[in-house]
Amino acid sequence: MTSLSPDANAEPMDALTPGFTGAALANLVDEAAIPAMRAA
Repeated sequence: MTSLSPDANAEPMDALTPGFTGAALANLVDEAAIPAMRAA
């Protein structure tokens, strides 16, 4: 399950991904986290 920080604002991502389902957005965030974790 993907969780956002309480201070995170999901509206900009929502505006850039019209038509995405919740599951598709969760997958997008999970895939973006992989290279971010590798770079850390």
